[in-house]
Amino acid sequence: MLTVGPPLAGAQAITEYLATLQPKTDAQKAALATANLYASMVEQSRLLISLQIASLPVSWLMIAILVFWTAALFFGIGLYAPTNALVTAALTFGALSIAFAIFLILELGMPYTGLFRVSPAALEQTIEFIDK
Repeated sequence: MLTVGPPLAGAQAITEYLATLQPKTDAQKAALATANLYASMVEQSRLLISLQIASLPVSWLMIAILVFWTAALFFGIGLYAPTNALVTAALTFGALSIAFAIFLILELGMPYTGLFRVSPAALEQTIEFIDK
C-alpha cells in the first residue's frame, strides 16, 4: 500500500525547523527567505507530481502507433518467413506478448479503477495534508 505520510511528515519537519530559525543579519534573513521559498517549491512539486501521476491518462495516440508498428512488423515477418509450425508458434507468442503489453499499459494507466488497483490512501493523505 502506498502512503505519503513519511515524506509529508519530513516536509512538515523541514518547514517547522525553518520557522524556528532566528536570523540576525540581512544575509541570514535573505538566506532564510530563500530556504523557505525552496522548501515550499519542493513540497509543492512533490504533491503536484503525485497528483499528476495519479490522474495521467494513457495516450491513445501512443497505443495506435504501437499497434500500427507491431502489425507492420508481424506482417513483414509473415511475408518473408516460410509457413511452418515454428514460425506460426513464434508469431502467435509474439502477438500474445504485444497484446499483453498493451493490456498492461492500459491497466496500469488507471491505477484506481483497473484490474490491478492501487489503494487511494496515499492520495487521500496528500489531500488531507494540503487542507491543513
